[in-house]
Amino acid sequence: MFHFDLPTLLVLAGLSFVTASCALGGLLWATGRTQTSAVLARKPQALGVDVAIPIPEPVRGFDHTELTTLRAALAHTPALIWQRDGDGTLCWANAAYMSLVKRLDPDAARAWPLPDLFADFMPRGLPGTPTHRRASLEVEDGARLWFQLDATDAGTSVLCSAAPIDATILAEEKTRSFMQTLTQTFAHIRTGLAIFDRDRRLTMFNPALMDLTGLEAEWLASRPTLSSFFDQLRNRNTLPEPKDYKSWRDRLDWIEEEASNGQFDEVWSLPDGQVFRVCARPHPDGGLAFLIEDISDEMALTRRFRAELELSQSVINAMDEAVVVFSPTGTQLMANEAYATLWDVDEAGPDAPVTAPTILDANRLWQTRAKPAPLWGEIREFVGALTQRTEWSDTGHLVGGDGLTCRVVPLTGGATLVSFTEAEPIAVFLPRHRAEARAN
Repeated sequence: MFHFDLPTLLVLAGLSFVTASCALGGLLWATGRTQTSAVLARKPQALGVDVAIPIPEPVRGFDHTELTTLRAALAHTPALIWQRDGDGTLCWANAAYMSLVKRLDPDAARAWPLPDLFADFMPRGLPGTPTHRRASLEVEDGARLWFQLDATDAGTSVLCSAAPIDATILAEEKTRSFMQTLTQTFAHIRTGLAIFDRDRRLTMFNPALMDLTGLEAEWLASRPTLSSFFDQLRNRNTLPEPKDYKSWRDRLDWIEEEASNGQFDEVWSLPDGQVFRVCARPHPDGGLAFLIEDISDEMALTRRFRAELELSQSVINAMDEAVVVFSPTGTQLMANEAYATLWDVDEAGPDAPVTAPTILDANRLWQTRAKPAPLWGEIREFVGALTQRTEWSDTGHLVGGDGLTCRVVPLTGGATLVSFTEAEPIAVFLPRHRAEARAN
């Protein structure tokens, strides 16, 4: 058993007080919760020595407001944030993570450490995970929550985060469904469709495009660029052959510019005789939509109709009679050269009308160059009549006195042919209704 005299006990008691004071001062300095600059503890006078024990100042520049803000941000952020140590054990989690654990498994939320909800997507020991890694968790009623995962090294631990992306997934599903609907819709039309995005890469096409251009589905599915697309069309003779390749490349830039403005609409006559109508329209978000339509049959029909019109015009031009034909609405459809000569009509001159003349224009011309007669009004009325359309003829006279025989013939579809022949006065034959009208 130890025995100490009184002075020794006093010294030991004083040293214990000094040690306790230093420990307390260090604690107050570390927590920054005191403004005391120094505390003096005096040894009993019996020792004859004064001992001063300084307590350091608190850390200058430390902002408690910032710490409070950071804590509040982590507590209220919708993103899940948690920390895993070196062996993959969860060592910290924010409020959002804890709320999700409680939602999925209330019993697990009462124990520590909390379960790692994303362990299957971020294996243990993985120092990080690639950006844009997605994961989903099944909740009640079979619904799924989608997250964007990320991880960052934090010394001996890994700091992980999972941002909710349910709205993004829903938007992508709607877009995908819309694209599938468009694909199914355009799969049954005969017009080729090619849609390019803002980077000028092919994003959608339909089967008609392959049928018209001969391009393979595998190549189109590889999302070629717009220039590559036109290169393939040129290689397959699906473009009008240019005089030189440089001019064709320059034209490609012009096509893209015009298509962006919604003004590109052309007819391409291909070397094999096919005729394509190609138009391009701006697409949302800076894309371009090209429509390719095979109009070979339509153009062939147009050419055939035009050839028939030219043949008909040649036939009536060979006639000695002056002939003019009017539609049921009174528009002049055609006239031969003899008619233009008789009535002094210059259809190609500067005074020629821009639009087709009508029966009223022709009637005024006849009355100007011929003597007044009921004939001219009767022709005008007959052209617009819907009933009692039978062939008839009458005689008039030009201003110079020459006799003029006029014959009016109804044609199929309500059209009317009027012919003029210079001749001596002849017996006039009028339909019964015309004769009765003139007698009255």
